[in-house]
Amino acid sequence: MQLLVRIDLDKPLTLTKGYMDMLRGTLYQLLEKQNVDFSGFIHNSGFRYGKRKYKLFSFSDVSGSFETKRGKCIFADEASFVIRSVEPFFGYAIKNELLQNGIRLGNHVYKNVEVKSSNPTIEKKEVAITMISPICVYKTEDESNSASDHKRKKRRKKKKLCFGPDSEEFYSLIKSNFRRKYEACFGEAPLSDIEIEYMVDGDSCEPEYTEIKDGSDTLIAWYGDYLLRGERKYLDFLYQTGLGSKNSKGLGLFDVRQDI
Repeated sequence: MQLLVRIDLDKPLTLTKGYMDMLRGTLYQLLEKQNVDFSGFIHNSGFRYGKRKYKLFSFSDVSGSFETKRGKCIFADEASFVIRSVEPFFGYAIKNELLQNGIRLGNHVYKNVEVKSSNPTIEKKEVAITMISPICVYKTEDESNSASDHKRKKRRKKKKLCFGPDSEEFYSLIKSNFRRKYEACFGEAPLSDIEIEYMVDGDSCEPEYTEIKDGSDTLIAWYGDYLLRGERKYLDFLYQTGLGSKNSKGLGLFDVRQDI
């Protein structure tokens, strides 16, 4: 299910670079006001694959006309963003709360909120896509301060090594993430894999990237256009849930290009 949320701003909206965490928290709050049990399930348990937990929702970057001051984006008139989830009740609950009570962003509640719900699907086995929030994939490795630290696990830190479109790891991690998420959702592994490749756009050989704070870590996430192939139902699943990691943090959401 997809929600297109448009906010008519009666007060300028100021967003810092790491606003995704704030927006994710806002979505959980909206969900909790409509259904405490379902909100608790999504936030605390989610859809499990071994020790991993997947929320199976994502949202886009906030769009609209804005000016930048001291690293902050200031929206004066309106702001909009897209939310998608594989779970329809997630969308219904958030839509109801937005229409009933508006949305709190920062210290202000915006009451004039328009929400358009729809159920777009992917009906092809190959689509050209453009990222409306960036893709992040990484591997986690132990990082020790000395050779003796392997005996003292409590002093170990987990270092996240990010990969970009110029690396084969980028594509293999996207595919393995898809397989885990799909099995977590449906209880069975997909029967075939997906394929993804970066589409060179004009003179640009490398897509734009951004840095994302994740606790004490700094992650690298990538925009750009890609060619996505696979069974229709698998591509549609990814359309609803996002590509790569940290989808519930507002990463990995894409639109299908209509010009190709």
